[in-house]
Amino acid sequence: MNVELFVWVRNLHVVVATLSIMLFFTRGVLLFNGAEREQLGPLRWLPHIIDTLLFLSGVYMAYLLHRLPGVDPWITTKLGFVLLYIMLGMFAFRWCKRRPLRVVAWLAAIGVFLEIVTLAVTKQFNPLLLPQLF
Repeated sequence: MNVELFVWVRNLHVVVATLSIMLFFTRGVLLFNGAEREQLGPLRWLPHIIDTLLFLSGVYMAYLLHRLPGVDPWITTKLGFVLLYIMLGMFAFRWCKRRPLRVVAWLAAIGVFLEIVTLAVTKQFNPLLLPQLF
């Protein structure tokens, strides 16, 4: 494995993960404080680019480390949480029309994101911690 390439991809992954949660948080705060979707400008499309880079860099790191979903429990769990994060975000920003449910979905997505970061750092999944997030 090319260590320099891995370090570069990992650093990219950390930067886009940070940008992803910052944009997600900012978009939620603006929307829940009365901003119209049209007023968000780049906050409507930029997260899609950032999240695509996040996903692709994660997949490439898994490839470089020879980690496979379904074989390695922590990466399987992490990918499952990524899908949950995406679904909660779509629920909060698109599908749900009731503000209280949108806020709950937004907060739950942030909690799931924090669990994804924990999984990435520890490479372990502790199901006993999950109820504490919600």
